[in-house]
Amino acid sequence: MLTVVKNLNGDVVMKTHMPLTIQTIDVEKELETFDPDEFIFIRNIRQEQKEEKIRNKQRFERLKKLAEEKGFKVHNDYFNAEYTKEPCYGGSMGTVLMLEKDNLVIDIWANGEQRYNIFNEERFCQLLHYEGVEKRRLTKESAEKLRKAVFYIMKLSLEGIFPRFGYFNPVEELLTGQWLYLTEEEKEFLLALDEDDCMELYVNTDMIPDEMPIGWHVGYYYCGNNNWIEVFYDYVEGEKRIQLNEGEVCDEDDFLDALEDMDGLYQMGLEYLQ
Repeated sequence: MLTVVKNLNGDVVMKTHMPLTIQTIDVEKELETFDPDEFIFIRNIRQEQKEEKIRNKQRFERLKKLAEEKGFKVHNDYFNAEYTKEPCYGGSMGTVLMLEKDNLVIDIWANGEQRYNIFNEERFCQLLHYEGVEKRRLTKESAEKLRKAVFYIMKLSLEGIFPRFGYFNPVEELLTGQWLYLTEEEKEFLLALDEDDCMELYVNTDMIPDEMPIGWHVGYYYCGNNNWIEVFYDYVEGEKRIQLNEGEVCDEDDFLDALEDMDGLYQMGLEYLQ
């Protein structure tokens, strides 16, 4: 990293840099021993998802009990406590959680639509087999080589070498990167794939983390639309219901974080009532 220090006149008065470490990766050699089926990240992320679902459910039960002790009535008919993150709660736009106390209703909403195109590594592997090997456009050896290469690109993304959390297509990188020798048949097969062949659209109720491709967790997707957490306040008396605000966008991206702020949300609702 190069650091440049300038004085008040904009003149450079000092330059410093830390030494850089250069590592050369022989991809051909790495792929000889790389086993996608033993790719530990996949096992780790799936295990973490199981543990997170348990933590989420336990946390929700604690918060629900706390809310009831504070005099709130909690409505959670539309909330799956296993999935609590704003982009991945597995529901459509509308009420997710609702708190009710002293004629004040706090309506915690998912606003907007979740719409993501995600690289699906399993779909790519199916294409290699059914469109490649079975139709004799690829040998079994070539299909396995391309499969290993895509998972290796994922590994490099996780190590910070290739991009993640922004649109990045590993199949395109295979074609254009020129760091792996490809036969003409392999090039022709990859070139014949449309972008959508390896991408899958996930919308609203499809956004269940442990049912989504590993490509989502690596960050191989682009967002067509997303949602956010928003709070609406209503005053309720008998059959009468009056909306008090036009929606208050939450800073949180986890519905449990919004629920935990129940006192702050209630205080804001009282201010709207005044």
